[in-house]
Amino acid sequence: MSGDKELMDDSLSNQAKDYDVQMKFDGNLLRYFVTGERSFTASYRLWERIYSDCEKYDTNNVHATVILSGVLERMEIPLIIQKLISLNNKRPINCAWVDHNHASYLDNVIGERIPRPDSMNIQIFNNDEDAIEWLSAVITEPSSC
Repeated sequence: MSGDKELMDDSLSNQAKDYDVQMKFDGNLLRYFVTGERSFTASYRLWERIYSDCEKYDTNNVHATVILSGVLERMEIPLIIQKLISLNNKRPINCAWVDHNHASYLDNVIGERIPRPDSMNIQIFNNDEDAIEWLSAVITEPSSC
């Protein structure tokens, strides 16, 4: 797919059932808007979908705006990151993750400290403006893909 063609996908099939996910493919960028009740399983399924969509649309660039209620248990944070690493240990990804829930944003910042492969270039933000600025800079770098 090329250009600014948009794809909206509100039906989640068997993936991310606990979250309402809207995805838009925009040139070389996948944009997600995610709402729902935060859970370990739904988070895993969401990332399964993100990695699958990256393959399907042949892009490594993701901007996710997340408005989820609730938080994960602190001990689940390292576990979910290890699961995400096992999901995708080959394809590089640049992801600006915007969490609008203050409590879970702080948990995600803690999660950023957990070692992960260089191919998982995920930055956590609490506003879309900073996320877009960071992702734009990363996408224009020759080594980002």
